Amino acid sequence: MNIFNAEVGNRNGCGALSDPESAESSDGHLATDRAARAVAPFRAYPGIRAEAAYPTPPRAHGLGAEMEQLQAVRQVDRYVHERRTTDQRFVGWGIYFFLLSWVTLGIYVIVMFYRRLNRADLFRDRRVHYYNAVIDASKQYAEEHGRYGAAQDDLNDLQRFVNERFEDDHKPIKAGLSVFLSFLTLGIYGCIATYRLMRFWWQIQLTEQEFYDRLSVSWTKLGIIRYPVTFEPVPALDRSFGLHFLLTFVTLGIYGFVWDYQLHTDPEKLYPEVHAAEDTVLNAVRNVGPNLPQ
Repeated sequence: MNIFNAEVGNRNGCGALSDPESAESSDGHLATDRAARAVAPFRAYPGIRAEAAYPTPPRAHGLGAEMEQLQAVRQVDRYVHERRTTDQRFVGWGIYFFLLSWVTLGIYVIVMFYRRLNRADLFRDRRVHYYNAVIDASKQYAEEHGRYGAAQDDLNDLQRFVNERFEDDHKPIKAGLSVFLSFLTLGIYGCIATYRLMRFWWQIQLTEQEFYDRLSVSWTKLGIIRYPVTFEPVPALDRSFGLHFLLTFVTLGIYGFVWDYQLHTDPEKLYPEVHAAEDTVLNAVRNVGPNLPQ
């Protein structure tokens, strides 16, 4: 009977035995046993799982980190979908040149000159925001999964690369100011703006290619992708302003029609490659992003 009561008492987690004969334990022994149970609440008893008494609370910082990563993914998604308004396709060149420019007595030529310059600036602004959003999403993923050390230097170098390119090589053309200065200089500044426009559409492709090459290295180290994100520049957009100007002069302006057509349609040759790479990146960050309840 005493043995039975002692066993029941132990299985119920009680420090004292239920049999009166066990009262021979001194008060000191009872106090010691109670103190031990207070210090070790997860003490294992036969037939009882220790962790059942006090469930492990969820990590307080886990949800916050996931929300930050989710926000970073949403930023990438935002700047990808902004292409609907920034990556513009204009009215056909034939309609613009042979109809609208004549009907408006040449005014639409000025409007189109402004829109071409502004299209480059809109594309530039979207690129820099998109690049930064992708880098931020990569850092958030690395920190959340404890892998930031694996690609920290690469991501920081990529951030510096983006900042330097857009501060030095991809300065905004500022369409409104360019049109004003073109009037003020009797068209001379218009040639400068056209040179910058041609140079931009080629240089931005080189930046795009370098960005994805470096990003692929970082993402491979982080385990986000198995195959690199690729981008191939469109060779036809590597045009010489000086050669085009010379041919226009030699042909008494006839080659100027060809030149104007190229300025009108060149970005449309670039958009499919840009959008394909963006879709690959967006799908990748979505696949590794957090799955939170709606």
